[in-house]
Amino acid sequence: MPESIRWIPHLMPLHYYAGACYGVIFRGAGLDVVGPDLALLAAMGTLAVLGGALRFRSRYGVPAA
Repeated sequence: MPESIRWIPHLMPLHYYAGACYGVIFRGAGLDVVGPDLALLAAMGTLAVLGGALRFRSRYGVPAA
C-alpha cells in the first residue's frame, strides 16, 4: 500500500474492531491489550451519535432540553 494512503484505514471503526477480535479470539489477549481499540471504538461511536443528534436538531429545529 502506498505510504501516502496508509492512514486512511485508521479512520474506520472496522480497523479497530478487527484488531480487538483478532487479539481476543486468536491470541487470547486480555482487556489490557484490546482496551485501547475498544476505547477508540467507543469514542467513534459517541462522536457518530453526537453528530447525528446535532444534525437532527439543526435540521428539524428541535429545541435543546
